[in-house]
Amino acid sequence: MIAIVIVTFNSSIELLKKIFEELSKKNAIFISDNGSHNIAEIKKLIDRYDNIFLIENKENIGIAKAQNIVINKIERLKQYRFILFLDDDSFVTQDTLNKLIIDYYKINKKYDRIACLSLTNTTNEKGIVSVDQAINSGMLVSVENIKKIGNFCSELFIDMVDYEWCWRARKSGYAIMLDYNCHFIHQIGRKRGRLNKDVPAPFRLYYVFRNTIYLMKTKRVIKKDKNRLYFFLIKQFIYNILFAPNKILRLRYMLKGIIDGKKENMGKLKK
Repeated sequence: MIAIVIVTFNSSIELLKKIFEELSKKNAIFISDNGSHNIAEIKKLIDRYDNIFLIENKENIGIAKAQNIVINKIERLKQYRFILFLDDDSFVTQDTLNKLIIDYYKINKKYDRIACLSLTNTTNEKGIVSVDQAINSGMLVSVENIKKIGNFCSELFIDMVDYEWCWRARKSGYAIMLDYNCHFIHQIGRKRGRLNKDVPAPFRLYYVFRNTIYLMKTKRVIKKDKNRLYFFLIKQFIYNILFAPNKILRLRYMLKGIIDGKKENMGKLKK
């Protein structure tokens, strides 16, 4: 049986219901809730199912810490071989999940050390490829490997959490694999803006800039990735002050993120 981990925060009940109906029959689902305003509705929904378990965190402790709490619980239970991480607005069918497991075993015949095999949100390519990093949602990880590589970095709170884990895995000699044969629906919580670019909420820019700078400063980034990340931040800065809405607010968050990243002021944003 697979343990599916979902962090909820004011999540859509309809989307959660869709996920539960599809995946709860053959898998255990662990919900780690970060102080949702609609927790009563989430509890009421969970009560309909025998194989869904809730951990209430009372407040927003960040995605990394919320996931780590569940990971530790799953490791103690010693009942599950794999963990699949899903966002609360992502959806995958049971058939696709079955195919992902089959592909995991196939790819392990070619690679000695696989950190994770991830679902993809695109339909344009085929095959299984090695990548530098993968997003957390849709990531299939063996419990054994997450024990060896370690949990997620809770001080990042949100943003770059998945990438940091992937970089750490690669430094330890593991491969990050993306399965273009297995697709899922994933909403990234952003709107498309001018130039057809993703537009994150202004406060998310704080975490993007702070965490990226912090990871580079503390040498957690693989050397060859540094120039790419610097260029990424420059592009983000220019786009958000020239083309995105709420330019002044975005500028404030980016500057605060840069300052806190250099000072290594981590954790939840202190407003």
